[in-house]
Amino acid sequence: MTTPHSTEFPLAASAPLVRRLTAEDRRPNLLVRCPGGWADRVLHMLVQSCEPPVHLCRLPGTLDLPSERTGTVLLENASALSPAQQICVHDWMSRGFGRIQVISVVFEPLDSMVERGQFLEPLFYRLNAVSLEPEMR
Repeated sequence: MTTPHSTEFPLAASAPLVRRLTAEDRRPNLLVRCPGGWADRVLHMLVQSCEPPVHLCRLPGTLDLPSERTGTVLLENASALSPAQQICVHDWMSRGFGRIQVISVVFEPLDSMVERGQFLEPLFYRLNAVSLEPEMR
């Protein structure tokens, strides 16, 4: 995977905001949009900021949601969730949270996927409590 031609890490300006949002008592769910070439760096920054334990779900692939209700669930490439996985995540999130935060990294806008009927609208609104979309130069 190649890194886009840019001299600035795409979430560098957002890093203090991410740290604040992952440390707050409420800890809202975050939806982070980034170009695929930056995914590993963005995930690394998010893992550094998140409250442990961090449970990473790499998608596409097997969806393995944790039974514990503390820490952070990091969905890499949430836009690759199959329709069945979207329902599974929505049902899992609907059962109550405890102290768990869901951070979703997407490589394409989920709102346009919702408009095309490719992404479950109620899940989009659960994941998109706070949205971060870095500017690429």
